Amino acid sequence: MYGWIEPFYEATNKAIAPGQVWSDQPIYMPPTHGLKIERVDPEDDTNLSLTVVGRTLDTFNHPPIKSLGIESTEAAVVARTKRNRPVIILGGQTATEVRLRGTTVADIAMVVPVYGADQFDAHTRERMAYYEFTNVFYLPASKEHGFEEGFARLDHVQPVKTAHLTNHRGFRLAPDALDALIEWFMAFTTGRMPDDSLILEYRREQLSSGS
Repeated sequence: MYGWIEPFYEATNKAIAPGQVWSDQPIYMPPTHGLKIERVDPEDDTNLSLTVVGRTLDTFNHPPIKSLGIESTEAAVVARTKRNRPVIILGGQTATEVRLRGTTVADIAMVVPVYGADQFDAHTRERMAYYEFTNVFYLPASKEHGFEEGFARLDHVQPVKTAHLTNHRGFRLAPDALDALIEWFMAFTTGRMPDDSLILEYRREQLSSGS
């Protein structure tokens, strides 16, 4: 929607709310490695022998590990993360942690991680901007907000602890840009797109113009 929505971003005070841009440590989804527990010290189960493997069934072959809170029917996975990656809050702050002995506030937010577009050539960046990829939402650069050209990975949406949102970037998506992000996210996750979608109209116009 770059060019149709102006401004795309707006300055804002720090808040944990939809559209706000923070820095966090989101993981690359989905994790592709597991931890195989080779040996457990029966006297101290923090003393473990571990091997990094794939997401294989033998990662479940272990006794309960109290120090990790892992039952014998559970396994540990290894996920990569990156420090200070920008994330956009989608919502999720009303989540409840339901437990056997009561409930508590989950203290999470659902976020979509942002990746830099400079790793791709101009043609690929144009394809992102024209919504050719169902799991990619294009984010234009903004010198005003110190934000480089990038894209949100909709297939990497995940919950994060609000306490881990360490650095507010000083801006948020403008309301129309947030609406477009949510529309594209719903289309990706459900396969449903409204007939009057502005995103589809935008895509048709951009492609027909040969831009």
